Amino acid sequence: MSYTSDNVVEGKRVAKEALQKRLGLSTSERPLVGIISRLTHQKGIHLIKHAIWKTLERNGQIYAGADFILVPSIFEPCGLTQLTAMRYGSIPVVRKTGGLYDTVFDVDNDKQRAEAQGLEPNGFSFDGTDTSGVDYALNRAISAWYDGRDWFNSLCKRVMEQDWSWNRPALDYMELYYSARK
Repeated sequence: MSYTSDNVVEGKRVAKEALQKRLGLSTSERPLVGIISRLTHQKGIHLIKHAIWKTLERNGQIYAGADFILVPSIFEPCGLTQLTAMRYGSIPVVRKTGGLYDTVFDVDNDKQRAEAQGLEPNGFSFDGTDTSGVDYALNRAISAWYDGRDWFNSLCKRVMEQDWSWNRPALDYMELYYSARK
């Protein structure tokens, strides 16, 4: 089933159920955290192992991409995983570094920074390279999934509607070039 921001809740439910069946996972009501990454130090592999156990403790299931996408990269010059995740209505949980910091605005802590970019907060983020940081972000994300389902569903819709195309940067460059000509 394809879906848009207008039917994201139903579309993600169907896609999640299909993914769970394909992978032989239980289709019970649990958050599904996906990780789409190379298994290298740069991508924060040591935090992925910890996050799996932490999510399982909270009654979650792990695999590639449903409710959340975890991107714990140690460094990330740009990052496309979080942008792809948002396009599909999956909420990014990221380490604050490079392009992840530039594109993911924490729902609890980055409202002003998001507004300065003409955006709204769109995910969960953490500092550091130890397990307490990833715990901080995952606990908030999973609690939002369990305790604020309507809010969480509206966040899924909102992240799908954010424009991360080249349209806005292209207009900014055109304005810059135009003002330089004056």
